[in-house]
Parts: sequence; structure tokens; C-alpha cells
Amino acid sequence: MYAADFIIESGSFGVDSAEVLLFALVAIDHIWLTRNLVVNGSTQPDVVACLRTVLSSYSTLAVGLITHPTHVETPIWQILPEGWIKLNFDVVVGSNEFILAAVARDHTGDIASAVTNNIVPTSPLVGECQTALLALSKAASRKYQFCIIEEGDSQIVLFNLNDESSSWKFANSVAAIKALCHQFMVVFYSCL
Repeated sequence: MYAADFIIESGSFGVDSAEVLLFALVAIDHIWLTRNLVVNGSTQPDVVACLRTVLSSYSTLAVGLITHPTHVETPIWQILPEGWIKLNFDVVVGSNEFILAAVARDHTGDIASAVTNNIVPTSPLVGECQTALLALSKAASRKYQFCIIEEGDSQIVLFNLNDESSSWKFANSVAAIKALCHQFMVVFYSCL
């Protein structure tokens, strides 16, 4: 049995084969990189550092690349109270730029405002945070009093907005978002 066959068939043992494959690819890539550095004489192998790097790289990549099937109920549109605005936002991740978009709808469902922007690519999570910041900045500039944030595909961003601690990778964006939230009543909601 080849290693690829084992990885593909690991699902029959209750293991997510996508996770195993991603981990194997990250490990092989880093082992090869370490080997090249040693062969070229620029470093001595450090097994513990190598393992830390593999685990860190895997964790970072797994967040954006591996999705787990979940049962998602179709959200039911509920009319907002008069004066409330619902903000939807998302980011398109490209190799040369990230495109940010946010739409604000009023209590009747009509578009109250929309904004787009593009930024230099960093990480998808930073892009999602920047898009949330763009949405709230637009809401603040329009002087909306009450906002509901609805963002369905970035649970990590919403978790960090509702939590006291956040990842160092987007801590600045989260801090700026939280500072903006003091200007009006904001409710964070996710449809997942």
C-alpha cells in the first residue's frame, strides 16, 4: 500500500483524510526545506523547531483550507426594528489583492449603503477583519445608531470580536473594530 492510498483510505478509520493529507504535505515541505538548508551548510537541524514550524503552519493553513460539513438551517429573514441596520460583509481573496465589500440594509430590506475597497493581500482572516472594519467605519460615517453584523463564513472573526482575546495576526483590526463599536449599539450575529 502506498502512502497516498493510506491517506485517502484513512477516512474509513474515522480520520479526516483532508487533514491527514494537509499535515503530510506541510511536514514533507518543511522537511525538504530543512534538508536543503542543512545540505547547503547554512544551518544545523533542530528537530523541535522543525516540529513547531510544521504544527504552526498546519494550524494556520487548516483554518482556511479545511471545511467540515455542518448542518446549516436556512436563515429566516426577520424584519428589523425601525432604525436598525443589518451589515453584511465579505472579502474576495486574490493573489494580487483582496477585494472587500460591505452592504448595509435598513428595516425594510432596502440597501441603505454599500462600500468596497481593495487591500494588499496578507492572510484571509486579516482580510475578513479588515472587511468588518470597513463595514463598521461606513456605518459610523453614516451615523447609524443600531447595527446588526451578519457574517456567515468567518466564525473565527466573529468569535474574536465577541471574545476578550484575539489572535496576534489580526489583533489591531479587532481593536479598531471594538473601538468603533462604542459609537453605536452593535449586535454580532452569525448565520452558521
